[in-house]
Amino acid sequence: MTKLNATAVSNEQLFEMIKKLQAENEALRSGARPAPQPKAVDVKENGQIAFSIASGNGTVPVAYYGWQWEQIIAKAAEIQRIIKAGKGPSGNRVISEAEFRQRKAAK
Repeated sequence: MTKLNATAVSNEQLFEMIKKLQAENEALRSGARPAPQPKAVDVKENGQIAFSIASGNGTVPVAYYGWQWEQIIAKAAEIQRIIKAGKGPSGNRVISEAEFRQRKAAK
């Protein structure tokens, strides 16, 4: 919350602040949360290359060493084919983000 000098705030500014706070309170009551912002790719102290992926539960940290990333990147085309096909060699279905959110909401 912004700290303001009470003598320097106009009635209009106070009214706008109240409207903003009311909107924030309503969003919190309705369960709406702002979309999580993924972190930039960075290198951790232990040498892992890390970033966060936005998910239905906030953000999920992902961190692997360089040689592990090379293995994942080498599988990128295969992963994309599976996503496009909608199922893997095991026959299990790939779910969309929309379906994931529906399942989560149903719990």
